[in-house]
Amino acid sequence: MVFWVNEPSEVVQLVKEESFKKLVLISFLQNSQETSQNLLTCLEELEDSNQNILLACLDSDRNAGLVEFFNVAKVPTTLAYLGVKQIGRFEGANVPEIVSNVEYWSTNFETEIQNVQQEYYEKIRTLINKHPMMLFIKGTPQNPQCKFTRRLMSLIGDQNFGHFNILADDGVREWMKKYSEWPTYPQVYLNGEMLGGVDIVEQMVNSGEFPSTQDLEHKLKSLVNQSKIVLFMKGSPENPLCGFSQKAVEMLRKHAAKFSHFDILEDNEVREGLKAYSSWPTYPQLYVDGELIGGVDIMSEMDASGELSSVINKG
Repeated sequence: MVFWVNEPSEVVQLVKEESFKKLVLISFLQNSQETSQNLLTCLEELEDSNQNILLACLDSDRNAGLVEFFNVAKVPTTLAYLGVKQIGRFEGANVPEIVSNVEYWSTNFETEIQNVQQEYYEKIRTLINKHPMMLFIKGTPQNPQCKFTRRLMSLIGDQNFGHFNILADDGVREWMKKYSEWPTYPQVYLNGEMLGGVDIVEQMVNSGEFPSTQDLEHKLKSLVNQSKIVLFMKGSPENPLCGFSQKAVEMLRKHAAKFSHFDILEDNEVREGLKAYSSWPTYPQLYVDGELIGGVDIMSEMDASGELSSVINKG
């Protein structure tokens, strides 16, 4: 059954609610245009033949606002959505192209939706590790767009935090609910781990259990500056616990570098916090004069070029 829509909110809601379950097609048509009618017949046949397709149409002559909202320059235009993501945009009525893509996406629906999930989960993991404390909120700290976000801002106080406006990205907004298994916003993450929503934060603040990011940031700054050269690794120089850590140690010793180390397996707070602090997701990590040089691949490139020796021996 074809849905006919008239408001941007109807389209957004349809995509948000249905594109996790089916391939959603939004087709901008012109009732008086023969090409549009022919395409509509084709799309209806596709929907009738495959339970993984949901078709929604609108009359472009009567919906100028929607045409502008979706930046449609040519009618007919058909948009395809999976998991809130627009995976296809077909301007005109190239029926063979549309049929080929739609049949592929709908037939391979489970694989395609998993690909979209993986893409968004990787994006979300990057976001939650952008800062030791990350807030996913409606609006910004300066301009909250809901009472719960305003309440959270009053609770957080002068903590150091990063933030992401979930109203700016429908894909992140919807997939994050699944990633966190938490259906509402705000959501608060610390060192890549979910703390909870505003009620949980309020409980932790009132009980004195809410962690201080200022303390963690001070700790990390102290650690990266504990000596001129600091290697954050798995294990110790005498007993590296991964091949990459061993390789990093070998390169430093080859250049007779005097360095201190920190075993990130001994302190999960540092292990997770430093990823956000440095915006570097893996270990080992090498610091010189408090500045991140990089991981073992960067060290190898610098070693091959002769740059590593000059960096660790300068001054």
